[in-house]
Amino acid sequence: AAGGVAQSVLVSKRRLKGILAVPISSGKETLGLMIVGDRAKESFAAEDVRLMTILSSQVATAIEKSKLYEVMNGRLGRLERENEGLKSANELKMNYISNLSHELKTPLTSIKAYVESLKDHINDPSFEEKGDFLEVISNETDRLIRMVNKVLDISKIEFGQRSLKRKVFDLAPLIKEVKSSMQPYLLDKRLKLVVDLKTDLPMVDGDDDLIRQVFINLIGNAIKFSNEGSSIFIDAVEDAVSVRITIRDEGVGIPEENIKNIFRQFYQVPGSKGEGVGLGLAIVKNIIEQHGGFINVTSRVGEGSRFAFTLPKEHHFNDLLGYLFNSMEAREEIQEMFQLAVKVIAEMLSVKMVSMMLLDQEKKELFIKVAYGLEGEVVEKVRVPLGGGIAGKVVESGRPLLVTNVEKNGVKSAPNNPQYETKSLISVPLKLGAVVIGVINVNNKTNGQPFNDDDLALLVSISDRLAKVIERMRTAEDSRAFLKETIQSLTSLLDTHESDTSGLLKMLVKWSVNVARKLRLSEKEIQVVQYVSSVHDVGMTCVSDRILRKTLELTHDELDEIRKHPQKGAAIMRPFEFVELVSQNILFHHERIDGKGYPMGLKGDQIPIGSRIIGVLDAYASMISDKPYRKRMTPNEAVEELIHHSGTQFDPKVVAAFVEVLMDEEQLEVEEYSRLAEKIRYAGKHRVTR
Repeated sequence: AAGGVAQSVLVSKRRLKGILAVPISSGKETLGLMIVGDRAKESFAAEDVRLMTILSSQVATAIEKSKLYEVMNGRLGRLERENEGLKSANELKMNYISNLSHELKTPLTSIKAYVESLKDHINDPSFEEKGDFLEVISNETDRLIRMVNKVLDISKIEFGQRSLKRKVFDLAPLIKEVKSSMQPYLLDKRLKLVVDLKTDLPMVDGDDDLIRQVFINLIGNAIKFSNEGSSIFIDAVEDAVSVRITIRDEGVGIPEENIKNIFRQFYQVPGSKGEGVGLGLAIVKNIIEQHGGFINVTSRVGEGSRFAFTLPKEHHFNDLLGYLFNSMEAREEIQEMFQLAVKVIAEMLSVKMVSMMLLDQEKKELFIKVAYGLEGEVVEKVRVPLGGGIAGKVVESGRPLLVTNVEKNGVKSAPNNPQYETKSLISVPLKLGAVVIGVINVNNKTNGQPFNDDDLALLVSISDRLAKVIERMRTAEDSRAFLKETIQSLTSLLDTHESDTSGLLKMLVKWSVNVARKLRLSEKEIQVVQYVSSVHDVGMTCVSDRILRKTLELTHDELDEIRKHPQKGAAIMRPFEFVELVSQNILFHHERIDGKGYPMGLKGDQIPIGSRIIGVLDAYASMISDKPYRKRMTPNEAVEELIHHSGTQFDPKVVAAFVEVLMDEEQLEVEEYSRLAEKIRYAGKHRVTR
């Protein structure tokens, strides 16, 4: 059939008398086909065949070199990241030496002075201050010991010498134990520690000794800066893949200009009267980040501070390997890749439960390859026959399924399982070409709402890319190298979504779909825009935190590093991508309509519409967010800025469509919308229609 179509197009429409086709081959693999046609009546000769064979061999070599370039480029990216890590470690070491010298000098000087005074009066029975002097020496010695212990602690954590001893544990008894140990300090200032934990809070997966240190340090910090008779509050809630804990006090608070430095080693807020060496919060941050979590602080002077951090909740991974991978040696890497994949899905779709099921071809049944949020017994024991249940029907039909009410759908009418908090779910097939090898199921949206068609489209996009990874994993010349690159990509994606503590990235994804519909893009284009908007800024994970936290003007080199993030983002997503438009949308989302953007200086319609949409939404999200170098704008101010730069930096059609979306969401009043619409029309940039 394919040959008939090719002949019809090449011969009939182009009026060719003859065609010569030669395969482009590499080893035993056929990469493509080279076809030439001739309008003359003469037949192709053997010499023509030899020439075409030579040319096809050269094309095959070029393709192989291109693939090699992609692999080398990926390795170069990893080396760049490792080099950045080494630079940071060296900088940290120098900071340790400098700060430690200064901090050790103070108590040692004090000890030396008092010891010398005692020596001068060693034979003087009338010297009454010797008891006081010895107490000072003892206190300063204790201070030195605490300081050295904290430095050792942070060194072990920072440089990986203290590996995590992970286990699943309950937060409630751990917090109760810490509260008991801190009771003398609480009583000393007549402070009340109020703990509010939900009864159904999931278990936490981590190093309980290090997590205990986190609570000790944060509660100790709250005690230190709380006013007598005030309260300290601890609460925890469940997120999609983590438990979010907050510790809030009613103390003196932290000046806004000092918040950005609060987690630095040896840093102390100027003018603070608390004792310490400025390592407690640095230790907390390192422990949380080693667990894959995030910590932030908000504070108001005179009202108190609020520390919020995340810890990974209990997850259940079984160790079954599907029939696809029985012959592969990279067992641990495969499992790690799938573990990361379900976490990424949970974050991208804001769900509490994800399972990936693979089809056992011999038994004709599905088993859970990897899951997040399911009970361990369920993960181990569940088997679904082909054609049975929702997952079995999806495998049999090969079509995705969105269920708004599991008790009333046409596939399976049964009472909802108690482990499902909502009655809605999605199940999509995992396909290698036309062959269904399993399904991905998601349940329990964190907001409690049923799933919608946009959720389904995003999960289908993710499933398609995971299937492509599996296919490439089977055929890659160096499967372990490819797996490591994929793991790096998933880790970066997870970091991007877990750091979205404000929820702006998820709003940006929603806006992108609504704007694309306003612009009347096709459903296929909308699906691409939706997926790209959820991954577009992954390259920012390669930018140094030092640069992102900088409050002063950036240097040329620092600006250059930031401007490389679209290329790095496209490189990070390479293991998943098979649609060139996706890579282009990531690569070009910082291009400008007037051609003054980066990295290629494209202008106007040269920029893919997806990039133009994300460029507007990304700028808006940035403007309404606090940055180290400026405060956030109001939504109205940000929209005014978009309109001001419409036609130069931003596509006027996209800006107008986004203004409509904001009004639909009631983020703009009708009068304000009318004024902005008139402003756009008056500028002659785009006519906003309702």
